Amino acid sequence: MKKINVIKSLILGATIFSTTGIIAQTIVSTTPMNKRVVLEEYTGINCGYCPDGHKIAHDIQVAHPGVFFPIAIHEGSFAAPNSGQPDYRTSFGTALSTQAVVPAYPAGTINRHAFGHGMTASGDNGTNTALARNFWDADAATILGQTSCVNVAINPTVDYTTRVLTVLVEVYYTANSTATTNKLNVAICQNNVKGPQSNGSVFNPTMVTSDGKYLHQHMLRHLITGQWGISIPTTTAGTFFTQTFTYTLPAGYTSVGVEIPQLEIVAFVTEGNQEVLSADAKAVNQPSFDASVTAITGVPVYTCTGTFAPTATLKNAGTTTLTSATISYSVDGGTPATYNWTGSLATGATATVALPSVTSTGNGSHTLTISSSVPNGNTDWNLLNDSYSSSFAVFSSSTVTPLTQNFTSTTFPPLNYAIVDASADGLNWARRTAGHTAAGSAFIDFYNIASGKIDDLILPKADFTNTTGSTMTFWVAHRAYSATAELDKLEVDVSTNCGTTWIQKWVKSGSALTTGAAMGTAAFTTPTSTEWRQETVDLAAYNGLTDVLIRIRATSDYGNNAFVDDINVTGNITGFENPTRDAAINLFPNPSNGTMYLTNAENSSIEIFDMLGNLVYSKSIVSNNEQLDLSSLANGSYFARITNENNVATRNIVLAR
Repeated sequence: MKKINVIKSLILGATIFSTTGIIAQTIVSTTPMNKRVVLEEYTGINCGYCPDGHKIAHDIQVAHPGVFFPIAIHEGSFAAPNSGQPDYRTSFGTALSTQAVVPAYPAGTINRHAFGHGMTASGDNGTNTALARNFWDADAATILGQTSCVNVAINPTVDYTTRVLTVLVEVYYTANSTATTNKLNVAICQNNVKGPQSNGSVFNPTMVTSDGKYLHQHMLRHLITGQWGISIPTTTAGTFFTQTFTYTLPAGYTSVGVEIPQLEIVAFVTEGNQEVLSADAKAVNQPSFDASVTAITGVPVYTCTGTFAPTATLKNAGTTTLTSATISYSVDGGTPATYNWTGSLATGATATVALPSVTSTGNGSHTLTISSSVPNGNTDWNLLNDSYSSSFAVFSSSTVTPLTQNFTSTTFPPLNYAIVDASADGLNWARRTAGHTAAGSAFIDFYNIASGKIDDLILPKADFTNTTGSTMTFWVAHRAYSATAELDKLEVDVSTNCGTTWIQKWVKSGSALTTGAAMGTAAFTTPTSTEWRQETVDLAAYNGLTDVLIRIRATSDYGNNAFVDDINVTGNITGFENPTRDAAINLFPNPSNGTMYLTNAENSSIEIFDMLGNLVYSKSIVSNNEQLDLSSLANGSYFARITNENNVATRNIVLAR
């Protein structure tokens, strides 16, 4: 296991509710029924195995529709948000977790029942109600096979204009309750809450969106009836009890917005604060007007023209026939263009909308976002499903070599580079501060990326028109998770037709890729100086070509992380009078601590440029073995240009102290 889970406390909040009595049974059955199940699932956004719990809960619900109701309670240390993360916790989680005696995450209670194999700090042999996820399915089946003394039914409705939620709850006892006190609990849960989740793409990839976010389901937002519910006065056979709760929905909880159409209400009856006798759950009524964009097509992964014609899938998610909507589309958050759609879509129907051509000429990664609004000229009450995004890369112009990159800039991907989430799992190449010669490197998270998932880092399109002996060098650091060395793989591929086809030029995986010993259970986060290895890729086959795309492709085997740094793509410039002399010029040592020697370049001049093309050093060379003092330059990658009459030579150099 890669993660160990612990518990911390939460901040408590407040509840407001009102009730009114109704005297006649209308929705609850009076026929004896089996128990229904409430799974209170204790989870957190930074819990590595919690998405596996989410998937298990989902699968059980699919197998037992209408009788199994998950409630995801974000609680404990793994629910505590890191910097920039949303806070999904509630004021109720700590008390619930304490009662269940939750020792690790994910955990869950099935009707708050003690099955005799509850979780403990040392294993699954305790008598408390918190259960490891491998027990949820079988224990739920056990409860579902038992007769209940009480039936529960609810009918929740929302006035979208006033945001007032009304919940009618009816309870009917088909037998006497054995407990002195029964309580009614009413929970507000929210589906499709988009946000972060550790290991979401590993254990529950169907919940990862195209923009890499995770869709949280059944998230507890509030308990209308308070921490432990309200008492039911009479609990004998033939008793009918009802309450209508009204509650004004806030704009959000802990700054996390409330999307009304995504709400579901769960009501359940307990013996005291513990055993759940039965339950019911319903989604709220959907809005009259709701236009959504559910897909984008026609967007290329790569384009060398920057122009393409996208299409959007428009869906009517409202209850009124959709006859018009405004569709907006923009690249990288720029000023949107609009398209006014008209037609006729019944509830749930879709239409494919062809949009005018989009042009983006800037090299590198871009994002197209298409959104819908003003359905039938009205307010769209469900903003969560309005927008859809698709990424693409543009390579409209070529860059003359040498190309060098040491990732010292915090901008990622760097200018003219692109990253492609080829497996669409939301995880991709990113920048880390650890580096080979200076702070910064490209990082691929094999530790969390599911096996078989692919991610690409694409270099600027290169121009090899006037070069010979073209090569690519880069430094790599990688350590395996286990001693057997998972088959995490890096490869370098080349395309000369704008990514239509690729040719593999270099590949290493498993033990051939590793540069240090296996880590065990820990993630590889900071390579030491001895854990970097330089790799060389022969690109001579592309000498003389104008448009050469190079990508570094990462294929995960769910092992451990890899780093790439100090990329250099270079070749000898051709077309000069003395190529023999060019080949004889030598700069050493390389890498250097600040002192270098230039040989076979007398009566020449040398200019050294940083990665942004700025001239940072120049000198006239008078001897056959000239010493260069580069101590004023920072560590990192540079390229040198040596000029003599009609001869020009270029060299890549690295300073490392």
